[in-house]
Amino acid sequence: MSARVAALIPARSGSKGLVGKNIKLLNGRPLIDYSIKAALESNVDEVWVSTDCDAIGDVAIESGARVLKRPDSIAMDSSPVDEAIVHFQNCVPNFDTIVMLQCTSPLTLSSDIDNALTYFNDNPNYDTVLSVCDSTGGFQCGGYCWEDTGNDHFFRTSTYYPCRQDSPKRYKENGALYVITATVLSECKKKIGGQVGAYIMPRHRSFEIDYLDEFEELDLLLKSGFIDSMNEKGSVN
Repeated sequence: MSARVAALIPARSGSKGLVGKNIKLLNGRPLIDYSIKAALESNVDEVWVSTDCDAIGDVAIESGARVLKRPDSIAMDSSPVDEAIVHFQNCVPNFDTIVMLQCTSPLTLSSDIDNALTYFNDNPNYDTVLSVCDSTGGFQCGGYCWEDTGNDHFFRTSTYYPCRQDSPKRYKENGALYVITATVLSECKKKIGGQVGAYIMPRHRSFEIDYLDEFEELDLLLKSGFIDSMNEKGSVN
């Protein structure tokens, strides 16, 4: 019998960076609707939303997801998302694999979910697969890091300044999706555990919305058709 796969979208009510962001309209659609629709169009068996909020739950059901009510005790500002995933597994235990999607990453496509699952299944040595994007050059300015040491003094963490084209290839976790086996989740109680592999997503679809300016920027890009044009070009990195 083939492994059963659940998509889980955690969506609590208490966002401080952008109040009510999970159901705020992005280009005319509730933010959470993007992740739900992507999951529904993928090869997962069921799509669930974990939330402490009735309003979010109502929107999720209207979008086609099933809803698990999350206790307030694991929906606080200090609550790690890992607690929501473990709570889901305890309440809905009949899945072999869980794909956690973040509704703050609305540009994730159903093909990303399916490709990440294929990569995961084709590499049985991996217990977790997470999404990443290229972080070399571009707006990352080479990825050079400076630390604030206090009293308006900053410290450069490295004195190595290679040319952009000579810089080592780097990737950053983009927060869009995480694939993990139920067995490893039971053992580690976290969304990342065991041997980890990375699924590469293009940078232009690696938006993660936490603040109003990010929301408004992406809203403009979607309305302009820029994201669709980039997807049509098939940009990988």
